[in-house]
Amino acid sequence: MHETTDAIVIGGGSTGCSIAYHLLAEGMKVVVLEKGTLGSGTTAYSPAIIRQNYADIRLSRLAHESIGVFESWHEEVGGNCGFVQCGFLTAFSDEDREMQLGRAADMKRNGMTVEILDIKDMVALQPDFNPTGIAGGIFEARGGYCDTAATIESLGKGIKRRGGMVRQHCDATRIRIEGDRAIGVDTPQGSIDAPIVINAAGAWAAHLAKTGGTAIPLSISRHCIALFAQPVSMALPKLFAYQERRIDRLYMRSMVGGLCIVGSFDPADSFAAETDGHSTLANDDKVADYQARAARRFGRFATARALGGWASVFDDTPDGNPLVGADPKIRGLYLAAGMNGHCFKLAPVIGRGLTKSIVDGNRSPELEVFAPDRFH
Repeated sequence: MHETTDAIVIGGGSTGCSIAYHLLAEGMKVVVLEKGTLGSGTTAYSPAIIRQNYADIRLSRLAHESIGVFESWHEEVGGNCGFVQCGFLTAFSDEDREMQLGRAADMKRNGMTVEILDIKDMVALQPDFNPTGIAGGIFEARGGYCDTAATIESLGKGIKRRGGMVRQHCDATRIRIEGDRAIGVDTPQGSIDAPIVINAAGAWAAHLAKTGGTAIPLSISRHCIALFAQPVSMALPKLFAYQERRIDRLYMRSMVGGLCIVGSFDPADSFAAETDGHSTLANDDKVADYQARAARRFGRFATARALGGWASVFDDTPDGNPLVGADPKIRGLYLAAGMNGHCFKLAPVIGRGLTKSIVDGNRSPELEVFAPDRFH
């Protein structure tokens, strides 16, 4: 096989599929290369929580734009992304009060709907909430979570509907560079020539970049998520999406059928890992620890049934922000990697913004915070 196309997107996760979908809308001929099946990489393990509360208001604005896409997914993409707007609550301690109230004010100034809650408000929303150590919260009514499988399925159908080619079980083994230009990609099935190559390979992006003689500052860390079943007899409101970063350093959300997932922000719960070969299962000790911490905050977890959990890897950058934009040295090569766990919620605006940069030949103002040349 030796073929020619307008653009090659390496990586069939939420980010890569969004980029391909938007490039096709511009009339480009696009090939998506995915080493497994669409969405089978880190997207499959994502908690898919949708929120706007970030330290950098530029990230908040991007997440806000993404929410608009998730809300109108059927009209914009087709199909269903499984968006459940159960709300998202950030609980804060006295130590973080001023910082979080400052964030809330910034979010409001930028058109985001947020509400400051006191302890009574929080207990009214979730009667089993234990406010020990908590001073208040910021509630985003438009926050919630999506279904990653449904999202990828609809994006995949959209790509094919727009005439895109998806090659699953097809590794990109090398990005081919000639002089200072990207000219294509090699695969086990043959070579594909293209003047535009987008490296959206997630945790595999740094290795792939090396095949083209470039280097990107990524490290790989492993993170676990635990799964629990709430007793059927427990008459409690459905759990909203939730985070606290100071006390028990947890995030969580409900799922269908009375299930809940719990993850951790504690650095002690993540560690350096290899991209391939790591266990995708959370061990029993980790699940038990997450349950004990979650039960200190929400009583329902004290009697919940532990159902195990899973583990995935993050592709992390030094400053915690993704790398999205043109490679600073190689013409025609673009990056959409280093997502630091943000990838799913930002995928719609990353796809749209990067496409605009590729088509116009200019940097996207909305994605300026992610420009890859900030590390050069």
